[in-house]
This record gives sequence, structure tokens and C-alpha cells, in this order.
Amino acid sequence: MKNYIKCIMVCLIAAFSLMSCNKNNNDHDLTPEEISSIISGFSGHYQGRFVSATDYNTEIQKFLQQDTIMTEAAFNLDTTVTFAQFPLNYLANKIKSNGNAELKEALETAGIASASGKFVPATLNPMIVLINYLNFPLEYGGEQHNVTISFLQYYSFAQITSSKVGIQLFPASIYVDGKLAEDLIQSSQAIDLAYSFNQL
Repeated sequence: MKNYIKCIMVCLIAAFSLMSCNKNNNDHDLTPEEISSIISGFSGHYQGRFVSATDYNTEIQKFLQQDTIMTEAAFNLDTTVTFAQFPLNYLANKIKSNGNAELKEALETAGIASASGKFVPATLNPMIVLINYLNFPLEYGGEQHNVTISFLQYYSFAQITSSKVGIQLFPASIYVDGKLAEDLIQSSQAIDLAYSFNQL
């Protein structure tokens, strides 16, 4: 538990520092030209592996291992972001409410899903966009449901450097058909998902 808290603190400090630098470098609202430049800069397909902060060693400041699921992220000109193989097992592990046992089992059974949402241009230098949520379909209880993962704002973002995109996501809550199913922040189960993608 102590290492877990240290890991989260490292991630939070890094995020605070990053957003602080962004404010210093971008002390004005983005112009339409800058917004267009950010969207165009991100446009493309990227591939990488899922990494969880639970595998992060604070002493050597490195992730100890990576999940075996190769994931593809696509940033489109209409500001849609899609993850071809988003790991649902990760979300299932965060569900603690007994009332969501059926949802938890469905996430574990599905394993992965194609999840999509919207990204919002944030800063030009460095080039960063915010990712606030992702949606994906999930069938359980004899019905098809729409599941939404909302992410902690300002801590859930993507940054582009050269041909790589680094993505950090902090799941905050899970909604099913528009209704709150699990508050991950309140249950202290929010752990970041960190990705490093190479452009295809």
C-alpha cells in the first residue's frame, strides 16, 4: 500500500509539473489556427503496449513489466480518439461494489474492447490534448449496454514528441447507459494507465 501511494504521488507530481509548464508556455487561449495545428499534429495511428502504474517501481522509476496486449490508438481529424484493444480486465479489477458484480464479470469475460471518445486540444508547446472519456458497448444481463469511462481531468492526456505519443489516463468513474455505476475516485481505486505509442 505504501508503494502504491508513492507511485500515485509520483504520477500526480509529474502531472502537476507538466500542466504548470503548459500554463507558463501557453498563457493565452488557443487560436483556431493553433487548435487546427494540434489536431493535425496528432492525426494518425499509433501502436504500443498497456502498462499499469501498479507495476511501477518508485526506487528505480521504471515500470517492471508490460501487459501482453498490444493496443492501437487512432487520433482522427474530427477529434475522435479510438483504442482498438482497450483492456477491460483492468477496469474489472477496480470494481469493488457488490452491486456491480454482473458488470465486473462482463468486463472480465470481454477482456478487451474497441473504445472511443473525444480529445480536446490543450497546449501547442508541448503539443498536448486532454482525453475526458471513452465509450464502448458491453453485453450482459441479456441486454446491450453502453459503458463510459470518465477520466480525471487535466491528469488524463496525450502528449506528442516526434513520432511517439505518450498517454496517461486516470479512470475516475464508470457509467452504464448514462448512470453512474462505480465511483473509482471515492473508492480510492483510480490508478493511471500509461501508454507509449509508436506511430504506424
